[in-house]
Formats: sequence, C-alpha cells, structure tokens
Amino acid sequence: MALLMVAATVYGVAQLLGLSSPTRSVRISTVLLAVAVGVYGCGVTAALLELAYTRGVSENTGESLAKVVRTAGYTVDPVIEELVKLAPLLLMAWNVRIRRQWGLTDHVVLGAAPGAGFGLLEAVARYGLDAARAIPHPAGGWAVPDSLRAPYIPGPEQVFSAWFPAPQGEVGAR
Repeated sequence: MALLMVAATVYGVAQLLGLSSPTRSVRISTVLLAVAVGVYGCGVTAALLELAYTRGVSENTGESLAKVVRTAGYTVDPVIEELVKLAPLLLMAWNVRIRRQWGLTDHVVLGAAPGAGFGLLEAVARYGLDAARAIPHPAGGWAVPDSLRAPYIPGPEQVFSAWFPAPQGEVGAR
C-alpha cells in the first residue's frame, strides 16, 4: 500500500512536469529535490513544531494532552503545516539571482513539489502500516475500515488512469 502511495505521488509529479515542460526551466532533479524537501524537511519540521506546541500548551495550561492535540488538529496544526510548506518557496524566492531566472511556471512547479512530498508523508505515516487491515474495494484499491467514511487507498488502475492522483482519499468521496 505504501508503495502505491509513493507511485501516486511520483506519477502526479511526472504529470506536472510533463504539462509544464514547454515553459519550465528548472531541471527534473531540482523538482525531485523539492519533493524530498517536502517529505524530509517540511514534514519533519511540521511534526516537531506541532509536537512542541501541543506539549508546551499541555504543560502550561494543565489540560490533558489528548484534548490539546484534538483542539490543535483543527486550529493551530493546519496553520503550522501550510506555513512550513510555504517556507522553501519563500527561501528560493528570497535569492534574487534565482528569482530573476525563474518564470511563473517554475515557481508553481517548485511550490507544488514540497506540497506533494508533504502529502505523501502524511498519507504514508497515517496508513502505511494498515495493509493488514485493508480490505479490497469493489471498484479497485483498498479501504481501511476506520469509520463510516473509510480511508481509500487507490489501486494501480486508479493511480495510472487519473490526473494528479492523490495517495489516499475517502471511499464516499470517489
């Protein structure tokens, strides 16, 4: 399952590279590096910041850690995640020489790449170890029976026949 999540992300990035090739000036290796920055840089940084925030608030207020994590999940964590995903693009744009050489397409592609890597890390961290619990879905792929809107991991036929496939989704959202 984790391999299919990786394949969905790589295939989506390959589609983005193919569509942007007439106007893109950055190399494929630079875009792949930006995906790796999303996985290893943005993902780890966001996790550490969220960990520090929730632990700090729990200790300072005396609230239970579970309640702080539940509240931060829809208040502070999304803000932290989006700012951390934006940081590499701002760092690249801060360099005047790079900013003058790149066009709009380059900024869009290199802005999407860390987001794709971050999304891959989220999907693999959340569902990567659930392969034993996953059940085959009649339309292809797998469903992880967690709730009424079970997470859906697309199979190869869904990944390679879609535009910009997501590494995971919901069964009801298909």
